[in-house]
Amino acid sequence: MSDEKKFFGDLLKDTLVKSRRGEGGVRSSRIAAAAWIARCVGNVDSLGSIKDDLSRLGKVLKIRIVERGTLLFGEDQLNPGVWILREGYVHLQTGTSKETEIVGSIRSGGVDGDIATILSMPTAYSAWTVEDCKFFYIDPKDFIDLLDTDAEVARLWMTSVAKRLVGAQSRIITLLGSSVEVQVARLLLSEHANNSVAISQGALAAMVGAQRSSVNRTLKDFQRRGIVEVEYRSIKILKAEQLQKVAGT
Repeated sequence: MSDEKKFFGDLLKDTLVKSRRGEGGVRSSRIAAAAWIARCVGNVDSLGSIKDDLSRLGKVLKIRIVERGTLLFGEDQLNPGVWILREGYVHLQTGTSKETEIVGSIRSGGVDGDIATILSMPTAYSAWTVEDCKFFYIDPKDFIDLLDTDAEVARLWMTSVAKRLVGAQSRIITLLGSSVEVQVARLLLSEHANNSVAISQGALAAMVGAQRSSVNRTLKDFQRRGIVEVEYRSIKILKAEQLQKVAGT
């Protein structure tokens, strides 16, 4: 069995959207994949209005299984295509290999490359896999054709773009004037998966925009208070409620 067919089949098993006919088939698996993406980029209610369009979205999906440490697209790259992360973790970064700054990250359900593709403009950062990853990928031409011909999918995608823009603005506003302690707490809360943040202290400092020594002192203080446990390239949240109090959320 091909990796692509197996991946779609595995997704079908753990999704709530299943076809009554040919449940293990590639066609129904693609519809399940499209439904999962619709939930990621829109909201739960979106499926009711675009259920007839899921097969169109499913037809353009490709699978990318990518090893850790792989460049998905580079800084200033034109038309990177659309990357929807199913499993794994991705860093968004700028600068050279010697002077790199982490500007963001993507976890399961995250989307990137679509805005640059829609605007036909160079990407503002590069994307690197931090873990072995599995993606749904849409070719630039297929993506633009889909938006041009399917109003419901276009509306759904514009919802996703708007939500990410609001989220970015909110993050900037909340970080302005906040202490390093508050910034670190908020970032850990926003980046965790199952109470674990797979990130080095250097990358965390870059994302917060603070000196590494300041972030290290903050993490040591959190660990002393039993709020987190600092491990190699990972931070485990032990007391989310206390971290939320520090973050002011």
